Amino acid sequence: TTDQLRLFLTIARHRSLARAAGELELGQANVSERLKALKAGTPLFGRQGRGVALIPAGAVFRPTTLYIVGKLKLRE
Repeated sequence: TTDQLRLFLTIARHRSLARAAGELELGQANVSERLKALKAGTPLFGRQGRGVALIPAGAVFRPTTLYIVGKLKLRE
């Protein structure tokens, strides 16, 4: 869904589930659950210190996600 794509981009931008949760006005547990549903068996992020970072699959997914979300914003 578009919400999942925006969630992915927000986490990637903040490199933190907690900060992404704050921006999206969701609980951190809710963000974590939504991320699990999005990855569908392919991890997109890995732990990095106290935050998260894109791993190769996430890095490949990001440009396509930016494109799709950009196109959807034009339609709104």
